[in-house]
Amino acid sequence: MLKETKEEERLLAVYFIDLARFKNINDSFGHSVGDEVLKQMADRFRTVLDQKLFLTRAGGDEFVAVAPRVNYQSILAYVRTIQQVLARPFEIEGRELILSANIGISVFPFDGEDLNTLLGHADMALYHAKEEGKFYQFYHQTINQRLIRETILESHLHRAIERDEFILYYQPQYDLFTGELIRLEALIRWYNSELGWIRPDQFIPLAEKIGLMPKLDEWVLSTACRHRKMWKQKRGVEADLSINLSASHFQIPGMAKRLLSIIESNGDDPCRWEFEVTEHIMMQDSAVVYENISQLKEAGVKLAIDDFGVGYSSLGYIKKLKVDRLKIDRSFIKNLPQSADDQAIVAAVITMAHQLSIDVVAEGIENEKQIQILKEMGCNGGQGYFWRQPVSETEIGSLLQCNE
Repeated sequence: MLKETKEEERLLAVYFIDLARFKNINDSFGHSVGDEVLKQMADRFRTVLDQKLFLTRAGGDEFVAVAPRVNYQSILAYVRTIQQVLARPFEIEGRELILSANIGISVFPFDGEDLNTLLGHADMALYHAKEEGKFYQFYHQTINQRLIRETILESHLHRAIERDEFILYYQPQYDLFTGELIRLEALIRWYNSELGWIRPDQFIPLAEKIGLMPKLDEWVLSTACRHRKMWKQKRGVEADLSINLSASHFQIPGMAKRLLSIIESNGDDPCRWEFEVTEHIMMQDSAVVYENISQLKEAGVKLAIDDFGVGYSSLGYIKKLKVDRLKIDRSFIKNLPQSADDQAIVAAVITMAHQLSIDVVAEGIENEKQIQILKEMGCNGGQGYFWRQPVSETEIGSLLQCNE
């Protein structure tokens, strides 16, 4: 096909097709059901796809299709056909199963001139499609650059703790009515001698993906405990602290006991601590999650929902988790003075939280006008660049001393 396409100076497309969550079918219903799904999928492909298109099962739940003599209209037509193939339920042993897929596409001659290169680039595009939640993705050079950078980041990330490359910064939270400093949020930063400063939105999702977040969470807690102890011993000041924890960390049996042991081994009081989690924790309705949260709450640790309003907001889960604080995401605060919609949303969140005896903190405050509106709505606290950016533990120590 490739030889003929070259001679005719036409395009050739390679599709890498991966069935989404296929492992769940094997785990839930057995491999015999999974095998039947693959057979039916192959039969459907044979029925609807053009005879000129070559299709093979590459292994597991992956198929590769090669379409010669195509243009971009026909490439997309094949994508729509694959979508139609998946739209109809699979009926197996009296069950109806709905499948979805991700597709990576590379095109000769733009994305490679030999089959191995085209396959590799289609596979990269597939990876990108899965990461971005897209049905299909064409290969482009930036995908390659991104994967290379991610691979480099991952190799450095595995050694970052032992190389002492992480740093904790702190951002104060203030009572909007009294101006009193009420707690400090610990924020992790990463500086690598080769790569420089790496943004949290680059390394934290990667740490989550490769299973390093529990280790990172524990490093943050242990380091923040030491800082609190140092402020008390050297400066005679104390502050309640808040740290972010990965929602997936709560799925680990015994997680609460381990975190509490870190606090207690530093001679600290769990009541001075608040753990922030995102709304994703509400999607993890499991006995292990609730057992960990119950143990933390019984010890006196506070629980806050971070970035509230941009994820899976559920009043039922907020009540069940016994949340102490909601932190309204900065995206609702940014345009608060100009946006009637944002004002309505923020006011509703504050009213709902207070009716449930939950405090509210607004993130990303930058000006007096935002503070004025939030105070009128009854918001309890806030943090943001209006007061100060996150700073080192030394600067925070000085700030605490000034606030005494």
